[in-house]
Amino acid sequence: MQKKKTAFMILISLLCSVGIFAGLTAALWNLAGMKIEVQLRGAEDYQLEYGEAYNDPGAKAVLRGESFLKKGFSLPVSVDAAGVKTQKLGTYKVIYTASVLWTSASQSRTVTVVDTTPPEIELRSDPDYFTLPGHAYEE
Repeated sequence: MQKKKTAFMILISLLCSVGIFAGLTAALWNLAGMKIEVQLRGAEDYQLEYGEAYNDPGAKAVLRGESFLKKGFSLPVSVDAAGVKTQKLGTYKVIYTASVLWTSASQSRTVTVVDTTPPEIELRSDPDYFTLPGHAYEE
């Protein structure tokens, strides 16, 4: 019975220590003014011709603080570009997200798929073919 009480007390002490550590870390995090900045590479608005492959220019994320880490610390960025359909005209959003501990930040890019290429019309010609005066032209 004594062993169970001792194990239970150790578990409670451990959980309290973890909770206190997490609370102190959160307080220091907020006091230090820690923020994540997500910066797009390239333009915020991206125009893509119908059928072209979408090559995402990407983004970078930096963790900065007001009191320390002023120069910043690079973070990995996750990209959600699955919704961009280059075979369908329209406007799509690409979302870039970075997170560390309980802080996260996002930035988005607008991708517009357009069709500005005019169609090419090729007429078949036959040098021996002609249209009689007063008759309709036939291809």
